Amino acid sequence: MIDREPGAPERILAALLEARAGHAITIDRMWRIETVLQPILKARRYPSLEALVVALASDADRQLVDEVVDALINHETYFFRDPKLYEDLDQVALEQLRERRAAPPAVACRSGRSGAARGRSLIHWR
Repeated sequence: MIDREPGAPERILAALLEARAGHAITIDRMWRIETVLQPILKARRYPSLEALVVALASDADRQLVDEVVDALINHETYFFRDPKLYEDLDQVALEQLRERRAAPPAVACRSGRSGAARGRSLIHWR
């Protein structure tokens, strides 16, 4: 974690991420930049973020740009965007829950709403 204001390299890399992927890094999360780019810095033998930014600006290695953007993207939410997981949830987990329930849940309704409320309840139960 950096204990200083983000410098030019961090701001340039944050701007690159926003331009290429639409992800914005707030000032309080700029410490992530140096942390997640350490493997690239080591693998490519860049001594600092400044050297990495110079290499990115040279436009000689488009693969480097892709690697940097991919590393900067926060992948923690991928679970929520994976359609296969939702299909499994619907087809396996929810189906097992439906099988365990032999009868639809009891529906208690106030006067004047009984028909519609029971119908909604049964629709949501399916």
